[in-house]
Amino acid sequence: MPSCEIRCTTLPSSIPEVHDRIDRYLATMDVDEGLSSDLHVVIDELASNIEKYAYDGRPGIYTVRIRRTELCLEIELEDEGKEFDPTGVEETPVTGDVDRPIGHLGILLVKRIANGLSYSRHDGINVTAVVMRIPYKNNIHEGDR
Repeated sequence: MPSCEIRCTTLPSSIPEVHDRIDRYLATMDVDEGLSSDLHVVIDELASNIEKYAYDGRPGIYTVRIRRTELCLEIELEDEGKEFDPTGVEETPVTGDVDRPIGHLGILLVKRIANGLSYSRHDGINVTAVVMRIPYKNNIHEGDR
């Protein structure tokens, strides 16, 4: 199955190129447009965390990998910055009557969009992996009729 790998700098100016590459990659598949929007949100949120926190404001590098399987997209973001496990972010109600720490809403959004989120760290490298089911256009399952 086709894959896509994008090496980026931790500058906001790198995100438009990432989105362009993702759009070109998705254009090779017959997938629902909603998947593209959701994928862009996931990449924005995870890349933003790397840009803001991984390298303590110093320039750094991260890699975005997207692989297609038969039913899913597997997305990995890899960096050599500070350790951060997004799977450990606990969901706190977002209401005015709950005192909660500021931030982490992007990670919660990723958790809601994705069908799976995992994290590992090996030899100083953070790997955040996301799985998203592919909703194909024109694909009606027997049970959906």
